Amino acid sequence: MFSLNVFFSILENAALLLALVYVYSLSPTHQRKVTPFLWQFFMGAVIGTIGVVIMMDPLVHQQDILFDARTVVLCLSGLFFGGIPTLVATIIMALYRYNLGGVAVWVGISALSSSALIGLIWRRYRRHELDQISYLEFYLLGVIVHSLLLLWLFLLPFDQALDALRTVSLPIMVVLPLLTMIIGHLLAKIVFRGRDIQVKLQEDFLFNNQFDIGNIGISITTKTKHWLRVNPYLCRMFGYTENELKSLTWVELTHPDDLNKDLLLFENMVKGEINEYEIDKRFIAKDGSVIYTHVTIACRRHVQDNTFLVIAGFLDITDQKQAEQDLLQSNEQLALVLDSSELGVWDWDVKKNSFSTIDTVLTF
Repeated sequence: MFSLNVFFSILENAALLLALVYVYSLSPTHQRKVTPFLWQFFMGAVIGTIGVVIMMDPLVHQQDILFDARTVVLCLSGLFFGGIPTLVATIIMALYRYNLGGVAVWVGISALSSSALIGLIWRRYRRHELDQISYLEFYLLGVIVHSLLLLWLFLLPFDQALDALRTVSLPIMVVLPLLTMIIGHLLAKIVFRGRDIQVKLQEDFLFNNQFDIGNIGISITTKTKHWLRVNPYLCRMFGYTENELKSLTWVELTHPDDLNKDLLLFENMVKGEINEYEIDKRFIAKDGSVIYTHVTIACRRHVQDNTFLVIAGFLDITDQKQAEQDLLQSNEQLALVLDSSELGVWDWDVKKNSFSTIDTVLTF
């Protein structure tokens, strides 16, 4: 049965298990300061020390048989820390248990070994998916580890084993799997946070690399159409400094004849009817010149905090538009010359062996 002393022991064991979470959270930060082997050895020593401290305050003390959260420490160490730290921790805790002596010394050492082994086996199949382990799976891990712990009691004389089982089965199978589930989930959250930070750093690196040295203009704007961030290429394209652009809106730079169409598409995107669009539009540069662009616009929404950001890529097509206008102007001039003279123009299609004039097509 549970007593007040057992309840306080549970709290103390849980607090010490949180130290394991703290140690794991420090691992990615400091492991690069020393060689990998020394770091793993050091981590094993720290985990072993946590286990020894836990063993000093057992949940249940029955006829020199100690029951505590050391098995939780080792199975989670095997799962999250790997072989070398877990082996070092197991040796430290086993030596301490052997030094304590008593009739159940080999029960305790066997329980330590099996807990570490189960955690390592679990790691073999889940090491790349630690952040995806569910509450139920952690609880199942705790049930397996501590069921085996109870089976090790039969290393004792049969009557003594049965007496111990009647005393400790309920607190062991109720408390320790729950602690395994809770602490395991906290450790998994650290894994998820670490991977999320790593992915974010990679995305930031790739984005900043393209943002700052890309050969197109890029901007991030708000729902109010203000520039939040602009890259150097866009500043050169429009002839403004970054601070000058941030004090303006893209509406102020858009050519009046192209504004309404763009605003209509933008409002549809704000309403959620579309998520992206492309448009050819003109901007007025700082020196008054007209810049022809092909713009690709996409948005990113966060429903939780109502954040709405727009990223746009600007391709300068001014030279292309100028070439098209020059060609059109040349064709118009040529047509005017032909209309005012008695000259004719014909085209010969070599493949079809035909030629055409303005009014007819003749075939040889």
